[in-house]
Amino acid sequence: MSSDAGKQIRFSRMPYAQMRVVGQILGSYLVCEAYDALFIIDQHAAHERIGFEKLLKEYEHKGIQKKPLLISETFDLKPSDAALLKEYTDELNAFGFEIDFFGGNTFVLKAVPQLPGSQIDIAMFVGDLVEDIKETGEMVSLKTRFHAVLARIACHAQIRAGHHLEPQEIQQLLSDLDQHQFTDFCPHGRPVCVTVTKDEIEKWFKRVV
Repeated sequence: MSSDAGKQIRFSRMPYAQMRVVGQILGSYLVCEAYDALFIIDQHAAHERIGFEKLLKEYEHKGIQKKPLLISETFDLKPSDAALLKEYTDELNAFGFEIDFFGGNTFVLKAVPQLPGSQIDIAMFVGDLVEDIKETGEMVSLKTRFHAVLARIACHAQIRAGHHLEPQEIQQLLSDLDQHQFTDFCPHGRPVCVTVTKDEIEKWFKRVV
């Protein structure tokens, strides 16, 4: 692809469910076709936006739904991080978690936010959250930064790059995207979908000038 062609790729939001699915490439992107154009969707960014919108709606209305774990998980933190998490456990539980202090530097995870297909690596999530708290100031309430917290949860809960999606999972993803208004970008600002038109492709192959 030439540099000029790359500059011509633009962001677009379309009725995703109406697109013809071409397939999944590089284990990370979905390629769809509609209206003489190709739409390349970042599957992780798409799932992240869907999860964020779901969490935000629940948080602002009836509260985030919890999914109890069949088997509780324990995790350990270094002493300084454990002390910090203890201060924020009650607030974090308001975001759909159920975390109890077990003793020492150990915590027990009993529930996570209810999100489709979510598999949260709690140790990684808590580690990132603790770092966020350190950067913004330990006395800042999570509730005053709920957008950032929800974005962090959505990021850790959603399908990662490199995950193979079955055809029905792809269709569900496209349908879910159509249910929300703000799906051009993930909560962290990365594009969900870029569009390449037929004219742009034909210019790459010198079919048109």
